[in-house]
Amino acid sequence: LCLLADTDKVISKKHKLIGNDIQARLKLKKVLKLYSPDLVIACNITAASVVADLKPKIPFVADLNGWLLAEAQAEAATSRSDALIDMQIKKEVKILKQADFICCVSKAQGYATYGELALLGVLNASNFGKSIVATIENKAVTEDNSQSIARCGFIKSPASKVILWIGSYNNWVDIDTLFEGLEIAMQHNPNLVFVSTGGSVRG
Repeated sequence: LCLLADTDKVISKKHKLIGNDIQARLKLKKVLKLYSPDLVIACNITAASVVADLKPKIPFVADLNGWLLAEAQAEAATSRSDALIDMQIKKEVKILKQADFICCVSKAQGYATYGELALLGVLNASNFGKSIVATIENKAVTEDNSQSIARCGFIKSPASKVILWIGSYNNWVDIDTLFEGLEIAMQHNPNLVFVSTGGSVRG
C-alpha cells in the first residue's frame, strides 16, 4: 500500500500544507497510522517537508518539483531580501536527509541534488552504486494530444500547433520574456496556439 501525500488533496481538504503546519502533520500522522502503508510518496516540496518532519519508518519518496534553493534566490531577488533563504535551506536539508529516493524535474536539478546529498554526507557506503535520484520531467504528452485539445475548443484548424503552459505566473518565470517570445513566434507562424492552465500565485 502506497500513501500519496499531495499538497491538499490526500492530507487535508481544509488545510493547505504550509511549512511546519501542525494540523497538516497531525492529519498525516493519523493517516499513516490508520492505513499502515508500505511506502509514502510526497508530491511537491511542501508535502515532502511535512512528511520529513514525521520521520516515517517506511520508505519515503520525495518528489521535488523544482529546485527550492534556486527558487529561494529568485524570491530573494524579487523581494530584495535574503530573509527567507535560510528557512528554505533548512527545509531542503531536512527533506534530503530523510528521503530514501528523490524525483527531480530536470537533469540540472538532479545534478544539483546529488551535489547537496554529497555535501550532507548522505552519499555513503550504504548507497554506493545505487540510483537514489531520478528525473521525471513535467510534460503533458499523449498520442492524441492535439485532437483532445481541439475537442475542448482551443484549436481552430488541424494545422494548429499547441504551446502548452502548465506552470504558474510568479517570480520563477520571466513573464515579459515569455510573452515577447510568444508574440515573435506567432508572427512567424500564425498556426501557433497558446494554451495556459497556470495562474498567478500569491506572494
